[in-house]
Amino acid sequence: MMITKLLSLLIYKVKSIIIIIKSTTRGSYLSMFGKITSPISSFNIGNNVRVKNGYVLNAGKGKIILGNNVWINKHCEINANNLIDIGERTTIQKNVTINGDVSIGTDVIIAPNVFLSSGSHLYSHQPHLPIRVQEKICSVLPNKPILIEDDVWLGINVVVMPGVKIAKGCVIGANSVVTKDTTAYSVYAGMPAKLISNRFQLSSKSVYDFYDPETLPHIKSKINYDVNSLVSGELSFKLKSEVFQFEVISSFSKVELEIELLSNTASNIISLYGLEKKLEPGRNIIIWDDIPNYLVSELLTFRFSEEILTKIKLVQLKIED
Repeated sequence: MMITKLLSLLIYKVKSIIIIIKSTTRGSYLSMFGKITSPISSFNIGNNVRVKNGYVLNAGKGKIILGNNVWINKHCEINANNLIDIGERTTIQKNVTINGDVSIGTDVIIAPNVFLSSGSHLYSHQPHLPIRVQEKICSVLPNKPILIEDDVWLGINVVVMPGVKIAKGCVIGANSVVTKDTTAYSVYAGMPAKLISNRFQLSSKSVYDFYDPETLPHIKSKINYDVNSLVSGELSFKLKSEVFQFEVISSFSKVELEIELLSNTASNIISLYGLEKKLEPGRNIIIWDDIPNYLVSELLTFRFSEEILTKIKLVQLKIED
């Protein structure tokens, strides 16, 4: 028995050392004083990641992704079911627990003692039975993924319940228990958490400049934006996927997108609601004035061919009623 335990401990340490060495080549640092209990292939650790003493990283049969510049303080525990994905520049303070299937966006601030779990115990399946017995009877336990969008601040001791989506830009007050989805750029607090105030409201405009930082909250898709440019008062970003979603408040029947194609590709196609247009190298002004009424919504959904994702620059969006 003692030999088995020593061998298990040795295996954990070897796994940890290999992952730590691989991370070091990308400028990342994982403390030697932590525990990694899954195969090396279960982890995707970005550049300049910092994980301090006392951590547990357990991907199980799933995967753990730590984006570039993620910072995790001491004594945090991350246990994946299928996937735990932590976005770029997110910071996690001491004694945070993340269990199950959880997606966390970029620039999220998580205070000490926060608890996020997509799973829960069965207590009402056959309520006359002990909870542990109910769980043995049911082969599959409840699992509802949690989504924390970009630019969210979770205060100290916050609990997020299974299946909850915390929308972009939200602030959750200390000691709150979040049981329902939130609306973007709002402040919530309490047990259960309730709306306290709005942090920011989207403005109704007809022209959106993609260099203007005030345009950022309208962008609903994942993007890579330059932090230093934002500090200097200018928005600079790159697309992360072929789908680009942008929220507008005003009604419209015509959409005009100014876009620059930096170099030619095999497929220079852009579409809005499935209505395709072709881009030419250089500056383009693309107009959609034939959008059926049944397609019009506040969420504009553009699609780009994969070949041009890294070769375009969005300049300006105009909408007309």
